[in-house]
Amino acid sequence: MFNNEFFLKLTKFFIFAVAFTPLLYKQNIIYPYLTGKLFFLRFVIELALISFIAYKALSINSFEEFKKDLRSFFGVYGKNILLLALLAFVVSMAVSTIFAINPYRAFWGNLERAEGLINFFHYLILSLLMIVLFSRSDWLKFFTISLGVGMISIFYGFLQAFGMMNFPFMPHGGDIKRVGSFIGNSAFFSAYLMLVIAVAGIVVGFISKRWLKGLVYLVMAISLGMIFLTRTRGAIIGLGAGIFVLLIYFAFKKQKLTNPEADASHRYGAGLQTYKLINRRAISIILLSLIIIFGSVFWFTKNNDVWQKIPGFDRLAKTAFINSNDASVQTRLIAWRSSLEAFKEKPFIGWGLEGYLTAYSKYYDPAYAVYGETWLDRAHNKIIDVAVMQGIFGILAYLALWGLLLAAFWRQPLVLAALVAYFIQNFFVFEEINSYALFYPLLGFAIASWANRSKPEES
Repeated sequence: MFNNEFFLKLTKFFIFAVAFTPLLYKQNIIYPYLTGKLFFLRFVIELALISFIAYKALSINSFEEFKKDLRSFFGVYGKNILLLALLAFVVSMAVSTIFAINPYRAFWGNLERAEGLINFFHYLILSLLMIVLFSRSDWLKFFTISLGVGMISIFYGFLQAFGMMNFPFMPHGGDIKRVGSFIGNSAFFSAYLMLVIAVAGIVVGFISKRWLKGLVYLVMAISLGMIFLTRTRGAIIGLGAGIFVLLIYFAFKKQKLTNPEADASHRYGAGLQTYKLINRRAISIILLSLIIIFGSVFWFTKNNDVWQKIPGFDRLAKTAFINSNDASVQTRLIAWRSSLEAFKEKPFIGWGLEGYLTAYSKYYDPAYAVYGETWLDRAHNKIIDVAVMQGIFGILAYLALWGLLLAAFWRQPLVLAALVAYFIQNFFVFEEINSYALFYPLLGFAIASWANRSKPEES
């Protein structure tokens, strides 16, 4: 009964369970939007690892076979530069943890942020397990489940937007003016939705039936609409950047017919049908022109009351990038200046994970007190967070990881655009567990696709 196939299926079951993480919410506990998710995610990844070890123990009959298995893995992935970049980033975390101001906190993290080196080890294990075990159908199943989870989150987001707070399982305690669904924080919710869009772009590459493609495109459109309902300015700026990249891609992309037979041997590619071309270049140029015109009109008329009636644009119109009276802008600028001073003190390996608060406190600028809360444990800018906590080596590894990730999806413009949007919005916020639970599987897929030279074709 408990043979190797049983443990293989059990391992995949626990990995699939990861996709449900964003739905977990428990009221009346500390950090109701985070605590349950943290323990659940750790638990299922650990169970997946234990099951995988049992699977391998029953599958391998000798030490020579074990060595052959390792040689096979390193033969495929040993020169995978995307995987090497991921490992370099995690090694940077480990080094900064060893030399951190508070190594204990750097390793274990805390409940409020659900980070720390121990959590990133879990994410790395998750990615590696998926890389080693997942077939094409497994990737499709995981990402389809993720889309379903995303749609449930969006459904509850719409209920919140319309004030239907008594609906069963409705989370409470968030900002009712800016929807957060089961994520809680509207900024985190919008970041998560960008990854849902990226996953939808991957799923489109797997399927060939038009009605299924149409359904996935509908999920993308609904996710876009929900991002505007979160009223998150950084996300909307990121979304604009992503759309701009998408249109530029099609404006300069040479058009060609897709050969459905050329994709048949791809492990992760989808069987694509030859389709009638439309003039994407002309449409993209027209849309780019319209966006530039719209942006100009918005900029010169943003004080008009009409923008206050449009979700997303209402807060963006009130943003004063130069005016010193805009608290949300000024507090970020002050924090970023303090971060720069902290970075100068420890430029190579940083202050250690979870060390930002210590660094910020040392270089605290009293001008911050004029605008609101005094202490920050994050810079509200992922790039600066990495620079302060992991130093030059960390930021170089992080940027290399992102550059290679975008390159991996170069032939899949919808995913590329969504990831660009996600990266840009990270300039205004930091990452958390809901995004990580989707980002690291997506990263694992990119690594596996890179290794097998089977990136899905554009759709």
